[in-house]
Amino acid sequence: MRDVSTTGGYVPFSIYKYMKKKHVSSFPVILRKRFMDNIPGFSGYYVSKRGRVYTRRRVGLGRKSKTGVGDLNRVGYWRELTRITNHKGYYRLVIQDDFRKRHYVQVSRLVALAYIPNPLNKPFVCHKDNNPKNNFYKNLYWGTQSENIQRWETSIMQTRYVIIKNKRMLKKVIELCKYTGYASVDYETDGSPIYNRGFKPTILSVSWMPGFGASIPLDHFQTKEYTSPGWNWKKMLRKFGEEVIENYEITKVAWNWKFDDQINQKYQIFYRGTCLDGMLAKYLLNEEKPNDLKSMVRRYLPEYGNYEKQDAFDKIPWDKKELDPLCHYGCQDTDYTLRLMIFFEKKLIDLGLYSTFRNLIMSASRVLTSVEKNGLYLDREFNNQLLETYKPKIDAARQAIYDLPRVKKFEKKYNQEKIDKYIQSIEAELEELDYNDPKDKRKIVSREQKISNIKAGIFTTKKEQELIRPINLGSSVDLPTLMYSEEGFHFEVIKNNESGKPSTDEETLTNLRLTVKKPDSPKAIFLDRLLELRGLEKMYKTYIEGWNEKVQDDDRLHGRFLIHGTTSGRLSSAEPNAQQIPKTSVDPNIKLQLKAPKGTLYIASDFSQAELRIMAHLSGDETYLNAFNSGQDPHLAIAATKYHIPYEEALKIYEDENHPEHK
Repeated sequence: MRDVSTTGGYVPFSIYKYMKKKHVSSFPVILRKRFMDNIPGFSGYYVSKRGRVYTRRRVGLGRKSKTGVGDLNRVGYWRELTRITNHKGYYRLVIQDDFRKRHYVQVSRLVALAYIPNPLNKPFVCHKDNNPKNNFYKNLYWGTQSENIQRWETSIMQTRYVIIKNKRMLKKVIELCKYTGYASVDYETDGSPIYNRGFKPTILSVSWMPGFGASIPLDHFQTKEYTSPGWNWKKMLRKFGEEVIENYEITKVAWNWKFDDQINQKYQIFYRGTCLDGMLAKYLLNEEKPNDLKSMVRRYLPEYGNYEKQDAFDKIPWDKKELDPLCHYGCQDTDYTLRLMIFFEKKLIDLGLYSTFRNLIMSASRVLTSVEKNGLYLDREFNNQLLETYKPKIDAARQAIYDLPRVKKFEKKYNQEKIDKYIQSIEAELEELDYNDPKDKRKIVSREQKISNIKAGIFTTKKEQELIRPINLGSSVDLPTLMYSEEGFHFEVIKNNESGKPSTDEETLTNLRLTVKKPDSPKAIFLDRLLELRGLEKMYKTYIEGWNEKVQDDDRLHGRFLIHGTTSGRLSSAEPNAQQIPKTSVDPNIKLQLKAPKGTLYIASDFSQAELRIMAHLSGDETYLNAFNSGQDPHLAIAATKYHIPYEEALKIYEDENHPEHK
């Protein structure tokens, strides 16, 4: 009955009787716990690292009971002082110094006096996050008035963020999104592909107005530490999706919306209403790269540039990032995305491109989201067979090059030159050693033994074994030396690469082959076999091994289709590139890996001369229009008109390769 405080404080029986008699309900809590005085100049006071102030001075029952003024009590009980918030939002209270003088002080100053050194004797206590109520000692620092003002000015629009911990907080965020009509959203994940079974969305961040953000903890390893008991992240995500993402009246904003939308659809959330992709808005305004969010922040919001590198955040793997800094980062993403989209939207309207953005670009993004989600079904069994059968083919093609007499001769001489240089380097080291110095005796013996072993053909270390390895046909050093040196094939240099060295790319090899007239000459055989090896390696690395690595757990290749991938307005594709699959004539095995799921068919279709038809329609050119209307080849029709001959006569010449005028 005597333990009447809500915090477990202890009240002596004599005082308890008085409280009961006088019906005192708000008596100051008296704690049995002992503290040590830790505020310089103020005996009988203790301040915690989070700004809770306790005193062991006299306990009164009147108005002064809430202050820390009075004599030290003999019993030694401590009580917590009541903090008062002033008109600026700072916590303050009244305490008494060692000379019995009263002071009306800020709690932040007491924390700083107790825990933060002040070697330069600076007069002001400043808050790092500009929150006057956050008096945690790590959030405080000593400074001058100008430093405090400068920090406030530079951080006045810093993203304020909060971690959603319960359903009540989530409802509040939903209300804010409905009130402003905006929801800038961004998922953070563990870095796994979306359609793998191990994929985990870690948080969903949302901003409803510039400067503010909130993060919903999802399948993160620290979610339980931050959320209330019974938190079900899937239900919370679904609730947010139903009331915000699927709300027609809320404008959704994102950077690379296709990615976030696929995660939404994975959890049965399908957006409705307006969606604005900041990345695509930037691309429409300026198709030149870069198009990523971080680069745009550095360009248009330079005061927040490199925010992702704060505290080496970008060096931590995605599945290892702790929840609090991850939420801060996610809210910065959504906040800056919203700020940039507001800016880009105004630019699009002013330039007359807003209709194109909304009706063409965003519509195309929605279609491509479905294309990426569906993916291409890969026959894993056949793919594994090709993995086994292509390796021997590649090894055989490579060995066929090594077996060429000129390659063997070059390799022998090339390796001998490397061995001679290596021996010379060891001999140079021996010359620097003193044969009369006992300290160098062991080094001398070691190096002399190494030279003897190499001359005897004994190569032990990795560096020594590198001296006798076969020619690396993929090396930027070995292959050019083999092709262009006098000891090798001594080809003419017809093209240099970006670094100014002779090129060995496929185009160069093909053009060099055209210069060799005799198909059975050593040069022709070498180029033919090298091109064959390059073709096999490309098929294997890109379309067999590459697809095997990129296929996800649903047995599909979910390549990305990029509206912003080129400066010409054409689509591009990546991871893997689904737009450049080799024809059956190049390698019939590649397309055989792609099979339609049971009960479905793949249909390949293409527009016939779409660009020319649009050009004919826009220009009104009669020759083009007549050619298309009558089913003629438009290029041949233009040629017939140019040379003033009938189209039928030009068609006969074009189809007959033996005709004397066929070109």
